[in-house]
Amino acid sequence: MTSFLSSLFIFLASSAALAYPAVGDHAMMSGTVTQGGMNASVTLERSIVSSDVTTDSFAVVETQTINGQAQTSTMSSKSDEMITQQQVNGMLTYCTLSGGTLETITVPAGTFATCKVLTEDENGHQEGFVWVGDVTFGIVKITGKSQGADYTFELASFRSGN
Repeated sequence: MTSFLSSLFIFLASSAALAYPAVGDHAMMSGTVTQGGMNASVTLERSIVSSDVTTDSFAVVETQTINGQAQTSTMSSKSDEMITQQQVNGMLTYCTLSGGTLETITVPAGTFATCKVLTEDENGHQEGFVWVGDVTFGIVKITGKSQGADYTFELASFRSGN
């Protein structure tokens, strides 16, 4: 299950958010992962804690909590690897032209206009869906199957930084 969550963090890391990315951005996703007949309650948190203008990068703290057991790591992300508010707005504007579906969805953090997009594995097989919206780190909901695990995560809370 840990390798699945690591893969999910990599996916989420390539995604970010209201004048974003910015120091102070924070998002928490909550959900479940089912693998091999076992269910786990999981929270995934990401926070941008600092920026470095010389390297054009951000320090991002990520915490995954599985059934009450937390694990935290810090990584550096280049700003061009993080989704911007302009990119999210473009995705929402051109959602149907790029094969997505416009949907308004309600998750614990609120109700959001989103673009529902199919996700695929490295072999081009359908893996699940991601709902992209104008929120910190860009992801409102994500569902699917990867590495033998079924998962569903919804945005539980978020705040925008500077």
